[in-house]
Amino acid sequence: MKRSRRIYLDYAAATPLDKRVANAMRPYASDIFANPSSIHEEGVVARRVVDAARTSIARLLNIRSEEIIFTASGTEADNLAILGVIQKAREKGVATPHIITTVIEHPAVFEACHAAEQWGIRVTYLPVNTAGVVDPQAIARALTPETVLVSVQLANSEIGIIQSLHSIATVIAEYKKSSGNNNHALGDLGYPYFHTDASQAPNYLDVSFQKYGVDMMTLDAAKIYGPKGIGLLAVKHQVALAPRTLGGGQERGLRAGTENVPAIIGFAAALSLATKLREREYTRLSALQKYFIYTLKETWPENVIIFSDDCQKYLPNSVTICVRSGEEAELMVVRLDALGIACSAGSACTNLSTAAYSYVIEALDTAAATDSSHQPAWRDCKSSSIRFSFGRRTTKKDLDLTLRALRSII
Repeated sequence: MKRSRRIYLDYAAATPLDKRVANAMRPYASDIFANPSSIHEEGVVARRVVDAARTSIARLLNIRSEEIIFTASGTEADNLAILGVIQKAREKGVATPHIITTVIEHPAVFEACHAAEQWGIRVTYLPVNTAGVVDPQAIARALTPETVLVSVQLANSEIGIIQSLHSIATVIAEYKKSSGNNNHALGDLGYPYFHTDASQAPNYLDVSFQKYGVDMMTLDAAKIYGPKGIGLLAVKHQVALAPRTLGGGQERGLRAGTENVPAIIGFAAALSLATKLREREYTRLSALQKYFIYTLKETWPENVIIFSDDCQKYLPNSVTICVRSGEEAELMVVRLDALGIACSAGSACTNLSTAAYSYVIEALDTAAATDSSHQPAWRDCKSSSIRFSFGRRTTKKDLDLTLRALRSII
């Protein structure tokens, strides 16, 4: 197969900056450049545009504007949510705080939880089933009087599985109600809080707080055709957090540092655009996803295993496969790259030395091995899984060329 034009199928890792977003940002990089904390006219103008962007985002999330905390990335927002809750809980007198999460969370959540364990914090990592879904009742059983936080990703960045956050929120609410908050070390603080990393979701799903019943939500502009280097943590006003970045008192004292005005404007523009295009893109990419999966099945009924088989449970832009060739995913990605196809091995958000190893697929394999009704077809796929993720520029022709490239190497 001769190399043709480049085809980008790694939108779950990073999206291009939309031209409409770039145009919205441009004046705030050169003309309106002052520090929003300054009290002179230029600073006041900068503060007004930041406040307007914050209000715009809050309306789209259906929360108060003061509940938006801007960060430098989704990773920083995850760290603030997890470590900020733990630190504040200790300050308030919770001697042994407890966290509940799942075995397939984003590395930002995993690493923050691992750091918390180094502080002596107890973390429960709940398993998922063969589709990647955590059982809300498993969360109910794991809740204790010391649980201060439950963190579950809305849509997994590697396989695209969508969790039932509303069911989890109901379980947490029932626990609080049944205990009357008297069963908790410090019930008046409203523990346990519920956090979700929803960074992959806004292009395709409603991210209203009321829909999911969460207390905190992480978003990242780089995943929704906005600028890199800007994320946010949406935090309900009653959540008690300790800052992780000190030095200026910005963002309600929770995240010090001069606000990145152009990026904040870009974030607001990108989220507004994603909301407007959401239904159209969901429908368009769902059709492409089904076509891609159907053709993979028809072409390689025995050699290719597809993880996102039940499209109703997954984001419409994600297809993760395992090729039964014994070849490492990293080499497959390199070979596809040479043919002009950009995709990823596992998650692009892991260290390069471990990127080809998928702890998410390993978790599915573990679930399959313990399920007597399910044959673990993806045994040993944790080092040979490849993720194709589609976006606004993806066409059927792109997928046909990708399938052609796969035929030349499988």
